[in-house]
Amino acid sequence: MSDHAIASELSTCIQQGSYPESEEVVSSDLSPESLKLTLSQVKDAKRDLETEICQLSREDAPNIDEWIVRARQASRDIEKAKRIARDIVEEHEECQKRASSVKDAQAKIDLLKTEINFNDQVLDDLRRLKKNQTLVAGAEDAYHERQYLQAASEIEVALNEFKQAADLGAAEVSEILQNRLITIKDKVSEKLQHVLFALIKVEPRDVVQGTLILRCSSEFKADSETLYHIDEVVTALRRLGSLDRSLSRLSRYIEARFLSTALSQNPKGSFVIEAGNTANEIRSSRTEVKIHTLQALDSLKVLTNFMLNSVPSSIQAALAENVTSFAISSFISEWLTPSIPLELSHLENFTAIQSLIQEYANSLPAFLHKSKEQLTEFLDRVPRMWLTKRRMAALDHVRTTLRAGRRSNRTVERVERQKLKDNENTLELNGTKDEWDADWGDELEQHAEIDSTPSKANQDDDDSGWNFDNDDDDNNGGEKETTARPSESVADNRGNEDEDDAWGWGDETTNDNEQSQNMQPGKSHSLTNGGQDKISDRPSGEKEVVLKETYTITDIPEAILENIHQQVDDSQTLGTIKFDLLDQSSSAASLLSLPTLLLAMYRATAPAFYETSLEGGNMHLYNDSMFLVERLSELAHQPELGRLEADIKNLEKFGRMAYAREMDTQRTILDDLLDGAQGFTGCAEFPVSAECETAVNSTVDRLRFTHKQWKPILSHSALLQSTSSLLARVIDKLTKDILDMEDISDAESQRLAAFCNHIAELEDLFIPEPPPGSEAPGQETIALTALYVPNWLRFRYLAEILESKLVDIKYLWTEGELSQDFTAEEVVDLIKALFADTRHRKEAIGDIRRSSVINQ
Repeated sequence: MSDHAIASELSTCIQQGSYPESEEVVSSDLSPESLKLTLSQVKDAKRDLETEICQLSREDAPNIDEWIVRARQASRDIEKAKRIARDIVEEHEECQKRASSVKDAQAKIDLLKTEINFNDQVLDDLRRLKKNQTLVAGAEDAYHERQYLQAASEIEVALNEFKQAADLGAAEVSEILQNRLITIKDKVSEKLQHVLFALIKVEPRDVVQGTLILRCSSEFKADSETLYHIDEVVTALRRLGSLDRSLSRLSRYIEARFLSTALSQNPKGSFVIEAGNTANEIRSSRTEVKIHTLQALDSLKVLTNFMLNSVPSSIQAALAENVTSFAISSFISEWLTPSIPLELSHLENFTAIQSLIQEYANSLPAFLHKSKEQLTEFLDRVPRMWLTKRRMAALDHVRTTLRAGRRSNRTVERVERQKLKDNENTLELNGTKDEWDADWGDELEQHAEIDSTPSKANQDDDDSGWNFDNDDDDNNGGEKETTARPSESVADNRGNEDEDDAWGWGDETTNDNEQSQNMQPGKSHSLTNGGQDKISDRPSGEKEVVLKETYTITDIPEAILENIHQQVDDSQTLGTIKFDLLDQSSSAASLLSLPTLLLAMYRATAPAFYETSLEGGNMHLYNDSMFLVERLSELAHQPELGRLEADIKNLEKFGRMAYAREMDTQRTILDDLLDGAQGFTGCAEFPVSAECETAVNSTVDRLRFTHKQWKPILSHSALLQSTSSLLARVIDKLTKDILDMEDISDAESQRLAAFCNHIAELEDLFIPEPPPGSEAPGQETIALTALYVPNWLRFRYLAEILESKLVDIKYLWTEGELSQDFTAEEVVDLIKALFADTRHRKEAIGDIRRSSVINQ
């Protein structure tokens, strides 16, 4: 592209202010010639443009001159407006200066007025302060001159002045004067109170006898020149605003110095209030003779008359109300409440007292309404208070009876009747006679879960003591069976052996087969155990057997029964005889609820007493509870005492829990003693042999001691039952330990047999006691151990096995009755432990197992 073309294109773009669009121009190189030509063309274009502008300017010159003239005129107008504005501003500033001068002048006028008012206020305050100071100084001068009445008047005026001068400007000075006034007011009040206490005062008449005089004087002479009248003193105290506080202190003074002894029951001698030598005084004097409630009421009347007739009317209402109210409160607490009788026979006497109290209350004036309300409220609460006292006395009787302890024991007799058919033999009759008490144990199994831990027994005991678990008790059998139970099989008895042993109930259950094993055929053995039986024929072919047995109780249940009978008798009396003092229906019903509370109190507190104060305490508690159950069952047949059924069941459960608790304790002791043998392993070697011997001897001694301790307490059948349960526990544990031994040497077998034989000597505890006069010369007495201890034969067989030869054991199994008490595997395990592994042992084991399979 040529230099002229490039210069032309660039000049055009510069004039238009655009970018070259041609690619050739953009990419071409600018040579000096091109730039020179371009600048030349730009200058030409500039010159042409200036020429065009000049031409246009010459054409529009007239219009521009007109605009210049207008602009100059506008400038002149602006300058004029500025001058006017400056004038306005100057005038405004002048007005501001004048307004400020006026404001300053007005402020000075207001200040002068304020100063004048302040000076007037200060002058007025100073006058009032001077007046108040004069009043305070006058009161102080009167106080120092002992003109207390005049001081009280001036203090009253000063107080009013200070109230009116509440807006006093000189606050600090006024506060100082007020503090001075309050101080002098308190001092004057204190002095006037002393004068009032001198006008109405308590003074001793006879220090030895304790005689006091309450006197109300109309005048008091403080010194030779000052005489105070009681009305003037009261008026002065009222002016000071201290009258109520002074009367309150005066009433407390009279209560502490005079009434506290005059209306109290003092063991050293009571006091009576009597009229004094003048009408303005009364006297409180000690009397050696015991006074009664009516005499205390007379003393109260004398005090009331003194307050109404001798005390000035200006303070009579306030002082009499305070003193009389305190006196009536003391009279109610010290005399009326204790005089409420517990016995119904004494209620008539209290009714007369009640009438006199009502008459006295009605005689009180209207301003003693508080005292009258106290008496009326007490009379309304008498029926409820009587029931409360009866309840407290009844519960306290149980507590004191238990705390006093057992004074004497008594033997009581339990009688039951059982029906037997004619075809029942004498042996069954005699056996039943010894088992009649065993039903108690079966009942307990329904009440308690099978658990041999002491905590469970204690928990059941606590629940029964507070009437818990009543629903469970209602569902369980709580009635005592009165007919002979059918015999149970040995298998059933052994099936329940663990359950029976857990609580010790039902161990004495037996059947005809067990009896036949221990008695010679054709002979009848009497099992009366110290009791008596009578058989009467019935037309229906039945025989009625009267079973009698004795046991020991303390005097506690009879005391509780006496208390219960008293509540029942009094309730019945309330139903037939009317007492004005009581609400017949509610009182009778409330008395019938007391036996429940008494029995609950007995159950709650008896365990702590019996277990700590009596040997064999739980057994005494069991006997006493069962005695209460028997006697209360007779009362429960009355329609109005049907509520006792639940209490009887709870008490029966409570007694049985005490029995179970004692049995559990003894089982634990025996288990601990036998645990000293450490399973009897190595019992033929020292020192284990000594430990085993000590454990067995201690166990036997403990059983004998327990039997000796329980013998004077329990009935004979219950004694045999409990002892047999403990013995069964011992031999079960010993049998289990022996069966668990895998290897028994000859020396150990001899030692174990000796231990078994030593424990077997306890069967002398089960020798029956024949009734008096039934001893026959030469008659053999058979121990009833197998009858009461279901695992006794098993234990005796074990002792025989330990001492027997292999052939003897095989004979006992095949020809004897060893299979009745041992399983084939138990016998096999014993043979393996006792004898070495020989051909004879294998043959004996094979024969035993084969015979076992054949017998099945």
